[in-house]
Amino acid sequence: MSKQIVIDWQRNGIVAAVCNQRGHKVTLDKLSCQPVGENTANPTLKQAIAAAAEELGVSKTPVIVIVARELVEVRTISIPRMDEAELPDVIRFQAQRQLANMGDNWPLDFVLLPDAPGQDMQTALVGVIQPTDLTLVTGACEAAGLTVAHVGLRPLEVARFATQSGQLASKGNSLLISIAGSNADLMLLKDGRVVQVRSTKVPSEPSQLASSIQGEIRRSLMAASAHVGEAPIGSVMLLADRQVASQLEGPLAQAAGAPITTFDPGELIAPATSAELDDEIGPRLAALGGAASLGSAAKAATVDFLNPKK
Repeated sequence: MSKQIVIDWQRNGIVAAVCNQRGHKVTLDKLSCQPVGENTANPTLKQAIAAAAEELGVSKTPVIVIVARELVEVRTISIPRMDEAELPDVIRFQAQRQLANMGDNWPLDFVLLPDAPGQDMQTALVGVIQPTDLTLVTGACEAAGLTVAHVGLRPLEVARFATQSGQLASKGNSLLISIAGSNADLMLLKDGRVVQVRSTKVPSEPSQLASSIQGEIRRSLMAASAHVGEAPIGSVMLLADRQVASQLEGPLAQAAGAPITTFDPGELIAPATSAELDDEIGPRLAALGGAASLGSAAKAATVDFLNPKK
């Protein structure tokens, strides 16, 4: 059994948890949801993290921070095959050519994607974050007496939870769909490794939700065809609350042509835990569960902006 403090950060707030891990099973024993903004109890991120640390009863301890997709630029980049030691410099050079706003000192990390048949070049899923944002969150944690050990990317940690919990196949092609409020993330995986991350807004009208997500599945499969090859999707996992999952399970299984597993991330919360949850909390809870093992995960399978590949 091990316990890990994990903080999920997006612009309008944080979700922090004490994660209790037994093997591949994770429970969120304590949870703190803190908004950030002028009209909230925490005008600054520093105040929000301090409030969360106090509510969780933690101090002078290492923490893992997960950053939302909105804070990170994510691209797939093709590079020639080369010695592994040369990859970080070459990927950074290519990223600076493709990302107009990226500066020389922007933290960057990447994961190599599985090769597709007949593929001459290597492909990497690359994430970059503004150095001011990284300094902001690490500084806010340090002010609360917390030491940041890792800074990961939410979609990859959601996928880590899905595969490590055994609810999404670790072999073959699979699809992970996470729906919370007005947002949906779609991640395609090959042999348990994320090869594509897409985010989209979903319609507010419930009757249009199924057809909208079906269309996004088709677009995702077309866009990732070079990475997943011609093999079909073998399994699908839907992360959503029970009401949304019951509405979508049949249509999404039909669109993906594969059996679907549904999971309500609220089940990760320990029964005795009390926290005020909004309707967009689901993927953040799953990411907390995945990130609990980020520190022990193989470096090749992680994006860690605090400890990038060198």
